[in-house]
Amino acid sequence: MEYTTNNTAVSENTQPIREAGQPTEAQESTGGVSAAQSVFAWVSLLAGYAFCRAFPASSNPLGGLLLMLGLYTVTVAVLLYDGVRKISALSIAVGLSGVAVTLGLALTENGMIREVSYAYSFAAYGYFVYSATGNSLEKGFSSLIAADFLRALFVLPFTSLARIFTALFGNSRSRSGGKTVAKVLLGFAVAIIPTAVIFALLSYDRGFTELFNKITGYFSFSKIFSHFFSFTFGVPLAMYIYGLLIASLEKKTFEKATPERYRRAYRKMNFAPAVTLIAAVLPILLVYVVFFVSQWQYYVSGFEGVLPDDQIYATYAREGFFQLCVVSAINFFIIIALNLFMNRKDDRPPVTLRILSVVLSVFTLVLMSTAMSKLIMYIKVYGLTPKRVHAAWFMAVLAVMFLLVTVKQFVLKIRLLSVCASVCVVMFAALALSGSGSAIAKYNVDRYLDGSLKTVDVTALEDLGDEAVPQLVRLAKAYDKKYGTDIRKQINEEFDELPALNTDSYSYYRTARALRKALERDEEIGVFSVTLPHLRAKKALEEAGLTLAE
Repeated sequence: MEYTTNNTAVSENTQPIREAGQPTEAQESTGGVSAAQSVFAWVSLLAGYAFCRAFPASSNPLGGLLLMLGLYTVTVAVLLYDGVRKISALSIAVGLSGVAVTLGLALTENGMIREVSYAYSFAAYGYFVYSATGNSLEKGFSSLIAADFLRALFVLPFTSLARIFTALFGNSRSRSGGKTVAKVLLGFAVAIIPTAVIFALLSYDRGFTELFNKITGYFSFSKIFSHFFSFTFGVPLAMYIYGLLIASLEKKTFEKATPERYRRAYRKMNFAPAVTLIAAVLPILLVYVVFFVSQWQYYVSGFEGVLPDDQIYATYAREGFFQLCVVSAINFFIIIALNLFMNRKDDRPPVTLRILSVVLSVFTLVLMSTAMSKLIMYIKVYGLTPKRVHAAWFMAVLAVMFLLVTVKQFVLKIRLLSVCASVCVVMFAALALSGSGSAIAKYNVDRYLDGSLKTVDVTALEDLGDEAVPQLVRLAKAYDKKYGTDIRKQINEEFDELPALNTDSYSYYRTARALRKALERDEEIGVFSVTLPHLRAKKALEEAGLTLAE
């Protein structure tokens, strides 16, 4: 059936078109909350609690991995339910990068890599939600991507923090109940510190302490308090997660923030005269020239693989290495400052700026090449360690950055910030997913067994955790074959009574002790701490027939 209004035919069956984030009639009757958003509010509450239980990720990698994978999956389902259909390629790429980097939690034993992986995964999640709902200032790899990240993580979530409490319940009566629950939880949170102080003060009384111990014995009070603590401190995180989603769907800051507004702010920063900045940079360049002239032969020795007469390898490799890395990072920030503050007539960078950027980049690349040559020579003599791998990785990232800065001066269309950010993500993902600890252990043991490395640092291998266990088993078998010993018996013997094994006695002692610790660690590890290196270590120990004595 049709009727006309102002000469326009309208069908009774016609449904209005709803954009993503706009409430339906059913949502309007329940305060603008869809069923999926209500479910997501409960998921956010669970995610906040799980985050506290899995913290820190370096100790509970599997827990952190499952949490982030579950959060990404549920969020995508909610976005699709609420009408988000056209997700940009960049949003998908960032989301997938977050998922990929999260897998590093279960592929490495390195605590630092785990924590950075966890942090990046969460940051990528925030940008994914923000951009998938159409809040990006510009499409694609924009020069404003940094502003987008800042808005996604530090602006949008805080515009709707309290919305989770109304979303947890469907109707007005339940929403008032939800406010009551929120007030009660706030009261509990406030009571934590004074309760703990009062308990500590009253613990002087033996009768009170004994009664309290009996109560905790029956009800496992410590575990109850641990879960209560996780839930209480998980609520603010749940508010953040839900606030991010709902504010992104509703485009809370979409009208206020425009690309042109940010570009005007950027142009206002271009106030410094070129001659002033040239005068500021010239003394730095002069110092570099004097440094290169005075130290040229000293640093060129690293390229030639020749140790200077008055140096030892450790001192030669370490001397000035940290300072050179810091200088390289400072140069990168100098180039950024030049681009931010140098005055210009139009959007094209002045020739002066381009020349200074190229000169600084070339000088920095020379510095890093000398540092890298010294590090490579050091590795050839003493083998690999996580610090040496991370130092090489950091220098490789910086080198790529400065190469991109140089190319940018000749190819102006390159989105330098976006490309640099992508390079950092890709290179960190490669580090996190590579299983660097296993590669380090294999490299050192291979070189020791083929004779190109004089000694193997078993203590350094032990510090790699489960990643080094398969190679420690391999090393122990090589010792057994060489000296007629049996590692299956030695791991349960008193280490001070081990027979002398010539110059390898200390390494064998350390290897046996490291394998014993691995067996003890296997018995204590929790389900949310399981990783792929741990499973590989367990398999290697079982295949070698290594067990702890009863």
